Parts: sequence; structure tokens; C-alpha cells
Amino acid sequence: MTLSEMSFLKEVRSDALCTFLSCVFAIDRSFIGTKSDYWERFGSDTPLLIGIEIEWSESGYQTFLKWVQPSELSGPELLTIAIKAAAQFATDVAIGDVFVSEEQMPSRHLVCKHPEGVFRAIETSNGNVFDLHVEPSPIPHIQIKHFLDGSDT
Repeated sequence: MTLSEMSFLKEVRSDALCTFLSCVFAIDRSFIGTKSDYWERFGSDTPLLIGIEIEWSESGYQTFLKWVQPSELSGPELLTIAIKAAAQFATDVAIGDVFVSEEQMPSRHLVCKHPEGVFRAIETSNGNVFDLHVEPSPIPHIQIKHFLDGSDT
């Protein structure tokens, strides 16, 4: 079971996100629902394959997507999805460092910018607004690998 998270710099509608996930995971759109529907139907004859939860904000990263699915999703797979999302929605897409606990601040992220590449970023504390300070240059692939396997802590 995997809980995955992505933040989008601009607002993205829920139907567009569901369609995107449907394409990425090659599943019919009818197998995607809310996170509460996912858990309600878990173990039933008609389970959902993905349950999503979306929060929107007026500033900072405006769309926060969380989803749960039964199969495990690795760091490199999540990054690949984020890169596709950045291209699809023409916006920056951030994924967090899964090896750092939520209590550790500032938290580290990778930001996918299409077509520029993948950048390192640090969360900036700004009240209830999620925002990132993104480094000016893309990071080399080997550093991305170290970030994703936890050897870059």
C-alpha cells in the first residue's frame, strides 16, 4: 500500500488530476474515487484502485494531491509521474523527501519544471501556505538518485 503526495504550483482541477492518474496507471477512470470511498470499498467486490484527496490554496503551491493505492510506488516512479505531470499541466510539480520525517523542518523537495529539469528545493515557512525556495540550477541525475534512495540526507 502506498500513500503518495504531489504539489502543483498552479491550480489543477480534480477531474483533470483523475484523468491524468488514469492514464499514468493505465486504469479506467471509474476505478478512481475519493480516499474515503477507497477505504469504504476496500476489500469489497468492487474496490477502487486509487483513492485521492485534493486540497487547494490561493497562494504558494495551489494544488496538493494525495492518493492511496494498493501497489507500492518507488521514489523513482513517483518522480517519473511528477515529471509527466509538470509537462501535462504546464506547471511546477513538487515531491517531498520520503526519508525525512514531517517534524523535520525545513523539508526537502524535488521540483520538476518542464522542460528545464529537476531542481532541489527547501520548504519555506509562510504560515498555512506551502511554498518552496527552488535552487536556480537543475541537479545532476546522480544527485537525484541519491535523494530518492535516501543516501543524500
